[in-house]
Amino acid sequence: MTIQDSPATQIRAEGFPDLAGGQAGTSTRIENYVGFPTGISGTELTRKATLQARRFDAVLSSFHSAVELARGPEGLVRVDLDDGQHALARTVVVATGAHWRTLAADNVERFTDAGVYHAVMPTDAERCRDEDVIVVGGGNSAGQAAVHLSRAARSVRLIIRGERLAATMSHYLLERIESRPNIEIITETEVSAVHGNGRLEHADLRNGTDGNSERIAVSAVFVMIGADPCTDAVRMMLDLDEAGYITCGAGAAACEGPNRWPSTGRQPHLLETVWPGVFAAGDVRAGATKRVAGAVGDGALAVRFAHQVLEA
Repeated sequence: MTIQDSPATQIRAEGFPDLAGGQAGTSTRIENYVGFPTGISGTELTRKATLQARRFDAVLSSFHSAVELARGPEGLVRVDLDDGQHALARTVVVATGAHWRTLAADNVERFTDAGVYHAVMPTDAERCRDEDVIVVGGGNSAGQAAVHLSRAARSVRLIIRGERLAATMSHYLLERIESRPNIEIITETEVSAVHGNGRLEHADLRNGTDGNSERIAVSAVFVMIGADPCTDAVRMMLDLDEAGYITCGAGAAACEGPNRWPSTGRQPHLLETVWPGVFAAGDVRAGATKRVAGAVGDGALAVRFAHQVLEA
């Protein structure tokens, strides 16, 4: 949760998502962000962004999670924290992102973070050297993970439930995957179970067409099957679409529910929610591009709108 409470811009970052930079912070390589022609890791981009924010006197706090958005005194927005404290602000930018979806497979909880992972870190390729691994998912995150792991792993199986990758993955990334001899794309298949004695050793692959299962040796399964928006703290006060994302701009203006836009004499700004002065940026908002550059652009635009509200 990002709070801007004065024209001087004081920012307080609360504790979810769990990692700074959200999903982007766990990406092994971001190659479509302007200014980095050879790409940059999510960890490094997040580190640079954090340093830059502090250079502009931003106050970053990640010790407490925001649990609820509520109405404060004198028209202020109140953000309640999990330790009983709260923060007050005239404007708030909700940039809570999304949480990775978990794999619906037998025994997956037993091996979570012990063979089954929901992010690929830069060191994972070396850790999986000469091993057989699986990446589950058909989006760009899954493709980037597969390419990264293929640099050292003996084999990488990219598992998708659909018939082909072209509809869900960037063309440049698909070409790179198809050029790697140790990456195998397995379509219309899902991981139905994982097994091992103390460590992950096997995974069951179930064909979605005939229902047949095959057990294969594997040392790690990386799950990249999308995410759900982090809106627990705001769902009671803001309007969400059918998928759970925060409506903004025209969507907020069209809301006819109990949390509708009030009669203020103006329409909501592009990234403004049904609550005047509360904005949403990045993957948590409806219609987001799900790209790092898009999220950064949202943040810059939301701050501009926040200043307009503060100066009105």
